[in-house]
Amino acid sequence: VLVQIHMSESLDEVSFARSLHNGDTDAEVFARCGLLRGSVMAHCVRLEEVEIQLLKEAEATIAHCPLSNYYFAGGLLPVKRLVQDGVRVALGTDVAGGYSPSMWDAMRRAIETDRIVGHGKPDHVNMTLGEVLHLATAAGARALRLPVGTFAVGQEFDAQLVDPSRGGMLRVRPEETEEDILTKSMRLADDRHIAGVWVQGRKVKG
Repeated sequence: VLVQIHMSESLDEVSFARSLHNGDTDAEVFARCGLLRGSVMAHCVRLEEVEIQLLKEAEATIAHCPLSNYYFAGGLLPVKRLVQDGVRVALGTDVAGGYSPSMWDAMRRAIETDRIVGHGKPDHVNMTLGEVLHLATAAGARALRLPVGTFAVGQEFDAQLVDPSRGGMLRVRPEETEEDILTKSMRLADDRHIAGVWVQGRKVKG
């Protein structure tokens, strides 16, 4: 059975769950009930080492919701470390715990979270913008088993067209590279810049 649910989200939730299940962690309970394999687990900011191993073995995906983590979970997800340990992570919003359903905002918050997690740690390697974009696209598609997330042959065409000429601080100069444009877009684009949206090859906006 595949599920999408919150897990190891806050100190009080973790404590309450343990009180109900003889001290077992959230992941141990889900694994015992057959609900961890291939599932999507939101937040996971209070994971213990045993839970990290269980998530990895079950090929479950953590839905990283950085804005909601600020507001409600009260924790920061060490995405880089988890990915390096072989845990699947994708990006989410969980708007009930924040103020924005925008994946553009979620990408920016993910970058901020990574920088905060690495503050004062000389061995921390910052996530690249490309890695964060992957969390918002291909990683999410894999978690949900959808044939989207990349422009590879055979994938369904889910895409947004970003128009930098629509005002705000987003400006593109002719000499800038694709990487420069991606960097600016991820940092500065908002709803006004979305000139077109396609879902499964069908244009639904613009």
